[in-house]
Amino acid sequence: MSLSSSPFPCTLEILTRGKPWPQKKRLSSLLHLTLDQTLKQAFKSNFLPPLFKSFEGHSLEINLLLAHDFFVKSLNKKWRHKDSSTNVLSFPAFEKETFPLSLSSETFKNPIFLGEIVLSYEKCLAEINLQKSFLNHVQHLFLHGILHLIGFDHEHTHEATVMESLEINILEALSISNPYRNT
Repeated sequence: MSLSSSPFPCTLEILTRGKPWPQKKRLSSLLHLTLDQTLKQAFKSNFLPPLFKSFEGHSLEINLLLAHDFFVKSLNKKWRHKDSSTNVLSFPAFEKETFPLSLSSETFKNPIFLGEIVLSYEKCLAEINLQKSFLNHVQHLFLHGILHLIGFDHEHTHEATVMESLEINILEALSISNPYRNT
């Protein structure tokens, strides 16, 4: 567990289920950098839902589980009713439609738990290609998951455009090339 040095302090708890992921120390460092950059840019977005705007300046918490495909597939089936594997799952602690004034003052006294993200090692590995490294792809999926935790989505065309644009900007700040260029 470590606290980010970002202007948006966020504790990131990284857990592993199953065999350890490679380059754990380097991966942890890159994930913290990704978290900082994602929060910095997302909180500047005009499309950030009001609930999450109200969290600005407060300590935040996120759990990340680095898992293997069988486990991620079972979560996808249980929670999304999809009997297939996926690369990333996000479990937000808040609904983006929640009105900030409906939260108790207690919510803001302790670090605010945003939710959990789960990544599948095998899916991440299978999706890499010559244009991106494994670690860069994991960073992209992690930032995608963070955006879901703070109210961004891609269910509708406009939402997808906003989220994809934000992802591209964050990746650029991390010196990672645009993965959407050829899609």
